[in-house]
Amino acid sequence: MLAVDAMPLVWALIIILSVIHEALTSALVAIWFVPSALISLVLAICGIDVWIGCAVFASASALMLILSRTVFRKNLNMTVFPLGCEGIVIREIGDASVGIVLAAGREWQASAKGKGAIPCGSIVKIKGIIGQTLICKVK
Repeated sequence: MLAVDAMPLVWALIIILSVIHEALTSALVAIWFVPSALISLVLAICGIDVWIGCAVFASASALMLILSRTVFRKNLNMTVFPLGCEGIVIREIGDASVGIVLAAGREWQASAKGKGAIPCGSIVKIKGIIGQTLICKVK
């Protein structure tokens, strides 16, 4: 078991790793751990019990996740995503690989709906989106 004196270091490490992870991805995966760990770091420095710090971290992380999803869903303008639009393949979309499509003035990761690869230069219709990857079908 970790010594109580080591908990500020643990919370600082969680903050650092969360920031690094978030910097390496563009999907807002770990951003809510930063303020949660910061609160727990302050509690640990003040000498509050480890279990209280862990409970605060878990509760604050869950709250941040719920609030961020609510805010993003409410404020997300779906016209940003080119659903139903046409695009042009600028890097081949393979059967099991992700390609690149130029749609709505931006480059997007794209995968094929259906079977077979879609070569560069093909015109595709955007059928959906999963995460940050457009689901495309040859027009």
